[in-house]
Amino acid sequence: MDLNFLDCQSADMARKEWLAGLTAYNLIRSAMVAAAARAQISVHLLSFSRSRQLFLTWLFRWVVQPQEAQRWERLLEDIARVRHPRRDKPRPPEPRAIRAFQKDFPKLEGDRATARKKLKNANAKS
Repeated sequence: MDLNFLDCQSADMARKEWLAGLTAYNLIRSAMVAAAARAQISVHLLSFSRSRQLFLTWLFRWVVQPQEAQRWERLLEDIARVRHPRRDKPRPPEPRAIRAFQKDFPKLEGDRATARKKLKNANAKS
């Protein structure tokens, strides 16, 4: 929703921009819930990013051509089709280390595969 950086000068405008982003987030989530209910699937299977793209496309078309508002059902059908990829095996845990100059986590030494093995061994011992 691009709320990680608010480009405004006053606290009042930051509040308004944050509330607008929160409202947009809730609209998209509501559309996802409606689409999941119509398709009789769990809302957790749906991709938020792809649903957001579909919702924005529908919204821009509606602004240009208000008769597109009738296509709400089509939007819900499209959202119900954008699911997370089905994974055959679970993802391995990623080590919380970074390569850049941030101080939150230790720097990553070597490659990620070696770091994953170290993390797996450390978790197995604890």
